[in-house]
Amino acid sequence: MSPRAAWRLEGLGFTEVYDYAPSKVDWFAAGLPMEGELASVPTVCDIARGDVPTCAPRENVGEANERIRGTGWDRFVVVNEERIVLGLLRDRSWRPTPRRPRRKP
Repeated sequence: MSPRAAWRLEGLGFTEVYDYAPSKVDWFAAGLPMEGELASVPTVCDIARGDVPTCAPRENVGEANERIRGTGWDRFVVVNEERIVLGLLRDRSWRPTPRRPRRKP
């Protein structure tokens, strides 16, 4: 809701009125229905998957690898406590190669 709409509602006697800054963007990101001319145009939310494995930056790679084994995924999305994406950890990052032996714990 716009600040103007919030002021209007207060003027009509509503006492608990909030200006929700994320507005319709948050609504759309939650996958809730859209209306209007562009409602039928696909967005990233329509094709993004919610089951992508994630890990924390300080998480043990071996433990994360155990979690992903057998899932069909070959990478993790590294996220912080707020679920902000920090990077991508591909399987070649944790598997030994001839040039890069596995580190010992």
